[in-house]
Amino acid sequence: MLGVVSQLNALCRNNLGEYCHWGATTQDITDTATVLQIREGLAIVDEDLIAISASLAGLARRYRDVPVIGRSNLQQAIPVTFGFKMAAILAGIERHRERLAQLRPRVLMGEFGGACGTLASIQADALEMQRELMKKLGLGTPSIAWHTVRDTIAEVGAFLGLVGGSLGKIAMDVRAVRCRRSEIQSRVAISMPPSPSSGNTRPR
Repeated sequence: MLGVVSQLNALCRNNLGEYCHWGATTQDITDTATVLQIREGLAIVDEDLIAISASLAGLARRYRDVPVIGRSNLQQAIPVTFGFKMAAILAGIERHRERLAQLRPRVLMGEFGGACGTLASIQADALEMQRELMKKLGLGTPSIAWHTVRDTIAEVGAFLGLVGGSLGKIAMDVRAVRCRRSEIQSRVAISMPPSPSSGNTRPR
């Protein structure tokens, strides 16, 4: 960071470079940069969740009356519809979208507090400077410095973990269906004469 500051200082006219790091500690800059990156990442996640929701809603409507085998603890149970299964997944994705909307105001706030978070090195209008800086960056203004209080960063990780779990569940369901289909096909293939193109590891 000091190397970057020195280069910026050298490029500024009329000794204005001395203000390029004025009042801020290095963690103010790295934390705020991290939040800006998180903002870009959450925007991508938001777009993907919207697309997934739209796809699931379409499947739920299209297959609302198509019966499939319902399962309990991986065992066959009473019939359900494929549309019902899609609607259940959709409900979870919609909750993720709600969580994302709720966490954004808490997470997307910058940091500008100085060495100990008190802005003591700025002699006048420190809080106004902080507000204007955050306004310029399009971030929320923190109610107090959060240098050592990292719950908002952890909240993003927890949110992404929940989303990943939901998407992983979809992948596991698809894999289970493919495995069951392969098992059925393999059992049928056992009673059929082997074809010249069948592999050595295929059932005979």
